[in-house]
Parts: sequence; structure tokens; C-alpha cells
Amino acid sequence: ALSRDIRIAIRSLLKRPAFVVVAVLTLAPGLGANTAIFSFVNALLLRPLPFSAPDSLVALSEINPEKRRNLPTASPRNIEDWQRQSQTIEQFGAWRDWHFRVSTTAGPLAASSAINSPELFQVLGIRPLRGRLPLSEENQVGRDHVVVITNGCWQKHFAGAENVVGQTLLLDKEPFTIVGVLPPNFEALNLGAFEIWAPLSGDPDQALGRHAKNRRVYARMKEQVSLDAVQSEMTAIASRLAQEYPAENGGWTVKVNSLQREEVGDLRTSILLFLGAVGIVLLIACINVSNLFLARALARRKEFAIRVALGAGRFQLLRQLLIESVLLSLVGGAAGLLLAIWLKDLFIAISPTVLPHVQDIRIDGTVLGFTFALALVTGILFGLIPGLQSSAVNLVSELKDAPGLFQASSALRLRSVLVVSQVALAVALLIGAGLLGQTLLRLLK
Repeated sequence: ALSRDIRIAIRSLLKRPAFVVVAVLTLAPGLGANTAIFSFVNALLLRPLPFSAPDSLVALSEINPEKRRNLPTASPRNIEDWQRQSQTIEQFGAWRDWHFRVSTTAGPLAASSAINSPELFQVLGIRPLRGRLPLSEENQVGRDHVVVITNGCWQKHFAGAENVVGQTLLLDKEPFTIVGVLPPNFEALNLGAFEIWAPLSGDPDQALGRHAKNRRVYARMKEQVSLDAVQSEMTAIASRLAQEYPAENGGWTVKVNSLQREEVGDLRTSILLFLGAVGIVLLIACINVSNLFLARALARRKEFAIRVALGAGRFQLLRQLLIESVLLSLVGGAAGLLLAIWLKDLFIAISPTVLPHVQDIRIDGTVLGFTFALALVTGILFGLIPGLQSSAVNLVSELKDAPGLFQASSALRLRSVLVVSQVALAVALLIGAGLLGQTLLRLLK
């Protein structure tokens, strides 16, 4: 029976190509925009970081609520106290950018650099692609002339040479030996374009006071420990340090955030706002198509009356109409998918900030599944109300060609409600866009 209804629905839609084209062109922008934005949600908010037990990775930073200072960094001296006093953190890792003048025996090398503690790679669970990682004892002055390079650096500057491990780089004219190549998943972090990583021991700011807040801190929580528990403990530690060192730590506390959320930062709110906006656009499209279906049903009331006279029940008529709406929505989803490929690149191009993990923003299997599910829900959504209205056929009045249900006051009220809903959603979307625009103008001043 379902197969038969699908064939009937296809024939019915093919008989009215103009209606199909208008409905698809109405649905495609809404479905396409939702698909494009969901590709951002999937890549930046849903997809876990490519490390072992990513949910246990956190980022720690120092904040001063009174002075409204929210730094993504921390003081080296405070980090040392955190390591000694924390009972919920398994391991801390620190890093900072450090712009060495990089060269080889062949001449200068245009590669960016950073310095880090060896524990950073252990926190992330990094295993070298080639060679090894720096040892803990190599984070000491005099033994720290070793570096690791990213996979991208290896491919770009060394052409993937097999003998890259053991080669020498000159950092500020000092020889450093390449001891390893980092795996591609390390570059999934939003660490900037740093390609060369040297030990943190060369940082002269280590001797500065606690006011020198210049290190990014990543850590791994112990098993069975929650983020709230870590936050509570770190707040208590920060309070003790503020009492011990009021001149430098007074008013400062610690913010603990999941590394996943830290990577995205403020983009999370923007992405969710855009997802809500395009959701409203899709709802407006659904109301438009619902009105089209009601108008089309008005022209088909004789057909429905004859089918009821031949024994069709209300559920059969409703199923037939829902199949038609779902098929139409799936076609709109396919058209929207093609539009989403272009919209995704457009959104990336016009983004006011550099997006993290931009290489992961793509139309993959998860996004395709989302589009298919959204098209199904959309088809049911805009087809259900017209279907319920149209399937309630008054057989006697329709066969007598008397004014039937479609001209009844209830049908007119339904169409009025749909129109009012459409206008209300459009006004809400317009107001939201105006407020966002006003906020943007204030930020640019």
C-alpha cells in the first residue's frame, strides 16, 4: 500500500510541475541554509577533538572579575602552585608563542615557532609520527636544543624527507636538532600556525613575578572527576594564592573550561544564533508551502470525495497527502544540499574572524543525515495541517457540488492563522537581525 501511494504521489506531483517548482524554490533556501550552518555546528561544536579521552581535556586561565580582565593565559609561578596543590588534575601542560628567527644551512626558513613544556604532548596523548618527543630532562637550560616539527612543516619545508629526524635547524642562530615529527591530529588544535616547537626552558619570563601571565595551560582531569569539581578546587587554590600574594594575585581567580569549548570560544554563541535564525527562515518557508498545499487541496476536493466514495478512509487520504509533502520536501532538500555547498564556502569567506578547524567544515555523512532528517520533518510539518484539513471530507456536500469544507469558516481561519504566523516569524527575524546589526556597529566603533 505504501509503494502504491508513493507511485500515486509521484504521478500527482508530475501533473503539476509549476506547483512543484514553486514549492521546491521556497523550501530549498531554508533547507540549504540550515544544512550549511549545521556543517559548522558539526565541525566546531559536536565533533570531539581527535585525542584520547577528549572530554577530560581542559584549558585553564586567569581572570579578574573586578577589573574585567579575562586572559587566556596564566603566570608560570601560579602554574607551579597549581601543579603542587591540585588533586583533580592528572597533568598540566603549558605553551606560548615564541618567534625564533628560523634558518637552515640553505638559508632562512619562513616557519613560525612556539615553546612548550614536554608535558603538553603527554596531556594531549600525542604520539610522534616520526622520531620521538622531547624528554622531561631536555626542558633544562643546556640540554634544551631539541625541537619537534608539525606534519605540515615536514611536508612544506622538508618535502616529507625520510631523514628529517636528526637534521639541524638554527633558531636565533643557535643549532637545534629535530628529534621528531608531530602527528596530523596535533594540528587540529587552534594553536595558530606554529610549526616548530622547542622546550619551554628557554623562556626568560620564567624568572619574572606572578604578574607575568603569558602561558596557555592545558590539562587532563583525573578519571571520574567532573569539570565542576575541578573548577571548585582551582577556585579554592586561587583564593589561597591571592591571600599569600595579594600584590600580584589579589582579585585574580581561575577559570576552567573544556578544551573543546575553549577552541571555539565566542563563536559558539554566534553559530547557535545563526542556527536559530535559519531555523526561523525554514519555518516561514514551511508556512508558505502549507498555504500552497491548502490552495492545491481546494482544487482537489472532488478527487478526495470520489476516493472516499470508493472506500478510502481518512487515514489513507492523510497518508497520501503526507507522502506527497515528504517527497516534495526531499526534492527541496536535494536542491538545498547543492545550495549548502556554496553557502558553506560563502559563510567561511565572510566570517569576521579566523575560524578554527576550518578544514573540518564540510558536507560529510553526518551533515547529509541531518539534511535527510530535516527534510522528512519539514515535509511532515508543512503537510500535516493541510492534510488533516483536507482529509476530513464531507462526502454529501462535495458530490452535490455544494460549498464544502474547503470554503468553511474553519478553513479560512486556518489560512489566516498561517498567514499571521508567517508575518510574526518574519517580524521576529527582522527584529533579531536589527539588534545583531546594532551590536556589531557598537563593537566596530
